[in-house]
Amino acid sequence: MQAVHHSLFGVPLPQYTDGYIADVYKKGVSTGSAVGVEGTGGLLRFALHILCDLIVVPLAIIRHLDLIVRTCELAQLYGILFLEVLSRGSQYRVESFMLRFAKPRGFVAISPSREQVALQNRQEGIALVMEPYSGFYTDPVVVLDFRSLYPSMMMAYNLCFSTCLGKISKEPIIKVGTVPDYRTPFQDILNWLPGDVSAATQHAAADAMMSGGVDAPSTSKVIFSPTSCMFVGDTDARRGILPEMLEQIIATRMQVQAVMKLAAADGDEVTRRVLDAQQLGLKLLANVTYGYTAATFSGRMPCSDIADSIVLLGRQTLERAIRHIEGSEVWRAKVIYGDTDSLFIRHVWVHGGNIQWPHAVQ
Repeated sequence: MQAVHHSLFGVPLPQYTDGYIADVYKKGVSTGSAVGVEGTGGLLRFALHILCDLIVVPLAIIRHLDLIVRTCELAQLYGILFLEVLSRGSQYRVESFMLRFAKPRGFVAISPSREQVALQNRQEGIALVMEPYSGFYTDPVVVLDFRSLYPSMMMAYNLCFSTCLGKISKEPIIKVGTVPDYRTPFQDILNWLPGDVSAATQHAAADAMMSGGVDAPSTSKVIFSPTSCMFVGDTDARRGILPEMLEQIIATRMQVQAVMKLAAADGDEVTRRVLDAQQLGLKLLANVTYGYTAATFSGRMPCSDIADSIVLLGRQTLERAIRHIEGSEVWRAKVIYGDTDSLFIRHVWVHGGNIQWPHAVQ
């Protein structure tokens, strides 16, 4: 506690053990507070002063960190109790928020057993982490970071528990996430493939996609992830719970941030603090939604098919961005490093102090 106080307020506090405080208090009581301790008025008063510090200092830290206001706002936002904000993890928050979206739309969440969670398909996809081009660069290096990459993938491709159709398979019953007996609509899959080919060619295309030999062609009705997992592509037919939830979270956060700037400009510190707690809670919720689908060990409702699709679609997007950047003759740029959702780009031909290129890219 002394270290925290010194870090926050720049004021060091003396550190006393509980045994020392108890001994001083007992001596102060026995002597009737007659012995002075550096002008404090006695041992008893000295001990009581230390005990008061032990009460006041934590309250000062809590107030400085805005813990009460922030926790109240998060509890109201997530729809959980005050204590649960402090004691429960991110999965509990996502699930509470998600169920409030699912119930009005006629969906209920499954409750897989620990055995079903353990027996689901293992995750295959990993995020893109490039081997860096090591060196000392005197040319400008621009760092580009995707804004909310994984939530963006879920919104763009309609990835959700309610839209997942499983992987391409001729088997009538397959495993999807923790559900061991999902019935796959294989004939519908053939109809979703390009319609200008014969039935035999459609079967051959399906076989190639199942073996991983070709990329599955996404259509307006169905989206195929790099793992050949299918998702409903027609949002008019079915909009996923998670994409819709994330859209509202991100849109609401942008609105809250705009109002927060107005409150800061008006000098309304109380309103600014409340709005800051709200936008922080929305940001944290959006960032951990992917983790809810990928928590295959301790998850409440994980789904490896969805988690793999999110990661690999994000990786695919990053690779597409790299090809776009390095393929431009105007930019003449080189990606020297990339990690998950960020790119480090060197402008290889700048030697005369030209700094307009980053603005042109933006």
